[in-house]
Amino acid sequence: MQNPTCRFFVPTLLSLILVSAASCGSSGPTDRNAAVAASSGQVSTVPASAPAPVLQRERIVAYYFHGDRRCRTCLGIQETIERTIAERFPAETASGRLEYREVNFEQEQNKHFVQEFQLSFGTMIVAKVDDDKILEWENCGKVWDFGHEPPLLVDYVAERINAYLSKLKAE
Repeated sequence: MQNPTCRFFVPTLLSLILVSAASCGSSGPTDRNAAVAASSGQVSTVPASAPAPVLQRERIVAYYFHGDRRCRTCLGIQETIERTIAERFPAETASGRLEYREVNFEQEQNKHFVQEFQLSFGTMIVAKVDDDKILEWENCGKVWDFGHEPPLLVDYVAERINAYLSKLKAE
């Protein structure tokens, strides 16, 4: 014989779980939702309301590569790179001379980057591209040296991006 309390408690508990789970997905953008979106492969630093810049044929691409599992330092490095690009390079981004790409190199569609850039861990790669063909690139692995010193990381990221921007033809 089944306990009458169980007959009431179990369906009520299941209903609460289902309602709670359904409301989690519809609560609008949250930091968790942003983190899930960020791990999807690519994220633009351009606000959704801003029109996407028309990318120049010859441009610099700043990649931030990461895997599926992310520590606080990895997330902090990414946030600092994105903020540096947004704050120090708005004109270059808007003109299409600089593009930022966040890439999860463990996703199937991005695994080619592991071989192409000889990746073994999360890092920033700055590349000069012409019509999506990579002409030259640099692994800016020192981002990890400055991972806990944001002002030094900002300066390093800006320095490496500026070094590559100077390689573009004057427009």
